Amino acid sequence: MTGRVRHALVVVGVLVVFAGLGAGVFAGSARAEPTPQPPHAGLNAGCGFVDVVMLTYSPDSHLFELFDNGKRVLSRPVMGDDQTNAPAQEGHTYRLTHEGDLVQQIVYHRPPVCDSARLTAKVSSDPSCEPQQRRVRVHNDGAAPVRVDTAGFYGQYTDFAEVAAGADHDFVGTWGPYLVVDTPDGPVPYSVLPRPGPTGCGVFTSRLTALCGGQVRWDVGTEAIGPQSLAVFREFGPVPKTPVPVWLGTLPARGRLTVYAPVVDGDVVMATHGGLRPGTQDPYVDEVLSQIDEYREPAACARPEQAAVTFKAGCDGPTATITNYGPEREFTVSADGTPVKTVKLARGGVATVKIRATAAATVAVTGEEAFVTYVQRACPTPTATGGGGTGGGNEGGNGGNTGGGLPITGYPVAWVALGGTALLLAGLALTLAARRRRYYFK
Repeated sequence: MTGRVRHALVVVGVLVVFAGLGAGVFAGSARAEPTPQPPHAGLNAGCGFVDVVMLTYSPDSHLFELFDNGKRVLSRPVMGDDQTNAPAQEGHTYRLTHEGDLVQQIVYHRPPVCDSARLTAKVSSDPSCEPQQRRVRVHNDGAAPVRVDTAGFYGQYTDFAEVAAGADHDFVGTWGPYLVVDTPDGPVPYSVLPRPGPTGCGVFTSRLTALCGGQVRWDVGTEAIGPQSLAVFREFGPVPKTPVPVWLGTLPARGRLTVYAPVVDGDVVMATHGGLRPGTQDPYVDEVLSQIDEYREPAACARPEQAAVTFKAGCDGPTATITNYGPEREFTVSADGTPVKTVKLARGGVATVKIRATAAATVAVTGEEAFVTYVQRACPTPTATGGGGTGGGNEGGNGGNTGGGLPITGYPVAWVALGGTALLLAGLALTLAARRRRYYFK
């Protein structure tokens, strides 16, 4: 009976093994890479140029090349998609290849609409940083209406508008690379539309300062070509905190703003590129430009002058940085009683003043009274040192132990070696005991 059971188990085991192999082969075939699809690319004849479309739908790099009568005029690796154009001459043969394989070949003939239509397109001279507000004005100087479009990419044109003879039409929003004319034979790229250059949109300088009396000051600026929406939010309460706008506004093109906003002790304060969604009270944030994680009055607010001063030493005199956290006031910087400069600082204002002073001179910064002084020290006379200046200096606090010296030796290495030896001997003893007493480990 035992033999039959053993035989049955062997048979079952063999079947299981073959089933596992079959499943592995099936799974392997299921995981096989799909056959790469050909790129969706091609050429379109435009007015004096060919439109070159290169779509791969792949994160990998694909090499596209364009040839003009056999001469290579474009070689471009593309990841995903790209579109460009190249000048074209009547009767020339243009060939587009992908990784050396032919994608499309055309003989260029100038489309008739290029000479019958008389269109001009002009990008607004006052563009906006909001994409939906960008504007292209198309003028039809011809004698007949023309159906035109600016919103198509990669040969897909759907938003045609009819422009009457002598009339203008404004396309507002994002637009594609060409002004396109609709014809019975299909859309024709009529002219290349200018693309916005460096716009500065979304690029800001930003500084958020906590002030006395439950206020913050936000200094923000931009070199952007158009206006941008800004907001200051205070967040409070248990997590998730509730954002509440305490200031909403617009930063003009190439503008600068100084904003004061009320806050409460403990608030999270966010100065943002954002605002409220149109027609709602729902906040949105494109980018947090500056943030105070927890508002607290600065320590200087406890002093009568409500200001802070720091000095940076210099051999010919210090540089004083004055920050006013209180109401607007004047500060006078003097050296040995002689006024050097008077600055007027608004709430949150900062001023930097260089003071020329000799050794032992007393430098003072005064508001309503002299509240900060500094004594100028003489600079040490340089002395020659031998050995190429190996005295170094203990920068960083720990003597510069940055590696690259002699290897670590001594007690740490000895303990590691001793532990390894003990483990080796224990393993040998266990092996000999098992062989002598016929122990079997399962």
